Amino acid sequence: MHNRLMDWTNNGVQRDSHSSEWSAPLSPMLSGMNTRLRALVAEYLAGVELAMSLLQKAGVHAPSSHMDWILNAPASGELEGGATFRKHGVGCTVHSPDGDIDFDFGTKGEYRMLDVWRLILFAGPRLGEFGFASEVEVVSAFQSSVTSGELKHAGYANLHFLAENAA
Repeated sequence: MHNRLMDWTNNGVQRDSHSSEWSAPLSPMLSGMNTRLRALVAEYLAGVELAMSLLQKAGVHAPSSHMDWILNAPASGELEGGATFRKHGVGCTVHSPDGDIDFDFGTKGEYRMLDVWRLILFAGPRLGEFGFASEVEVVSAFQSSVTSGELKHAGYANLHFLAENAA
C-alpha cells in the first residue's frame, strides 16, 4: 500500500505499510506509547517538521511567539513542490499534493505540539493504516497517553507536547 506522506516528507522516517515498525529510531517517549498512536504521532510530527522546512525555504520564518505569527506572517502563499499554506489564527495549514498538515504555534513560537483533533484530521481516511478502527479509538489512545504522562498539556487550548519536549 502506498504511504502518501513518505512522498511528502522524504525525511527518512519510514513505516512499512505492512507493519507498525519504523525504520528510524524513535524518541524514548514515543517508544513507550501505544504502538498505533506512536505511528500516527511520529508521522504527524514529521509532517509538521517538513511544513516548517518548506515555510522557511519560502522565507516564512518560525515566529518568536504566537502573536508574532498573528501579526507578521503572510496570510497565505506558495511553497516548494506545489504546496501552499494558509495562516489561521495562531496556526497554519500546509496543503500539498500528497496531503495536508495543520498545526499551531505556541506562546514562544513552539510548533511541535499536537491534539487529538489534528491527529484525526491528519490521518483522515487512513486511520486503518495506523491500526485504528475509529476516531473513538484514537481519542482513547490519546487520553491514555495524557494520563500516563507521555503527553503533557501545553497550558492552553487542547494542545499537548511529547513529555520530553514539555518545558
